[in-house]
Amino acid sequence: MRRRLSAEHGFGVMQGLFSFLIVGGVSAMYMPKMTKMLHHYLLMGVAHEVGAQIRGARVLAVTTGTTVRVRFNCPDPGEYRVLEVTNRRSIDSDRDRCSTRAFPYPDPSPGKGPDHDGPLMALKDGVQFSDHQDFDIGPTGEITPVGGSTIPIPITVSDGERTFTMNVLASGGVEMLE
Repeated sequence: MRRRLSAEHGFGVMQGLFSFLIVGGVSAMYMPKMTKMLHHYLLMGVAHEVGAQIRGARVLAVTTGTTVRVRFNCPDPGEYRVLEVTNRRSIDSDRDRCSTRAFPYPDPSPGKGPDHDGPLMALKDGVQFSDHQDFDIGPTGEITPVGGSTIPIPITVSDGERTFTMNVLASGGVEMLE
């Protein structure tokens, strides 16, 4: 009698094995799609982070009344930095301008300029800028491409398989695209 009650209230070995095989098969079918979707959302998160830094750079320019430049792949691929435009050629065109060693953040000597350089930012491992254009943000928040590009300015991040593009608008807004 005990055997009969326990068999009626639980799973047998065959039923458990069968359930395991079904769950395993369904998981195997959907795992590539789930992995692809996860990578897409991670890349989208990187793009949103870059967009947030651009919006922060615009706030910095407007609140301090200075022009700042957003530079990509600076100093190395996958890195970017917001830099104050000083209108002094010796500083603005310095080949080490993106270096935090040459131009530290936070500024150890305020008042000597540049005073409003941001920290060096880096994309997540394996993600690069595949399309980008440096641009200035003026004290009124307007965007000006460096080198005469057009507006909106596309910025694309890529992990080699997928890409995510955003447009920087003349107004300083950042429009996320798929």
